[in-house]
Amino acid sequence: GFEPAPAVARRGGLRSWQSSRPVLGTWRALRIEAPADRIEELEDDKARARQLLARYGVLFRELLAAELPPLKWGRLLRALRLLELSGECFAGHLVEGFEGLQFASRDALRLLRGTWDDGERFWMNACDPASPCGVLPGMPPRVPTTWLAFRGGQLVLVARRNGRDVEVRVPPEPPDFTLFRTLLARAVRPLSRVAVETIDDARAAASRHAAAFRQAGFRDDMDALVLERTYA
Repeated sequence: GFEPAPAVARRGGLRSWQSSRPVLGTWRALRIEAPADRIEELEDDKARARQLLARYGVLFRELLAAELPPLKWGRLLRALRLLELSGECFAGHLVEGFEGLQFASRDALRLLRGTWDDGERFWMNACDPASPCGVLPGMPPRVPTTWLAFRGGQLVLVARRNGRDVEVRVPPEPPDFTLFRTLLARAVRPLSRVAVETIDDARAAASRHAAAFRQAGFRDDMDALVLERTYA
């Protein structure tokens, strides 16, 4: 049933012609057959549940509220119960702030029981599958231009609009210069230049965190603080 897009009636060079073509490749429609019976349907649900456990580690109703219908909590609850009975996952109350039953994979439970390095630093995009945005209260919206920086289990920095608007969730003293530089620079790594225009809704250059940003390598550019990529 696929048909190529109609040709554009103009002579604009090779690039213009290429932009008018459909996606390159060999295409064919896939025939998706419905499960033969309830047992086969349940096996499909178990496979979906395993995929979600591998993605999130811990599953609960609120986490799956925004998923597609085949991945909803009500659809997969029976499959999760069967995985629990077979020892593939564990049920209980694992994450505070959410009521009701929760399931965790074996790997996730091992990590939850282990020790947590409060000094570990990492970042993620708000749309990352592991992102708490849209799930946990107090988190920013799930927008691809928003980045989160963590130190241990604490959210310390939110960079919106690819770093133009920054929210710092830690006190300015003592300033952690390395934290600001590495996390913000890595979060917007695809960009060669990061211009921070506002910090905590104030002009970046006049922010109480401005000294920490300057110490981390940012330079003043009018009212903004700029960090440019350097090459060794």
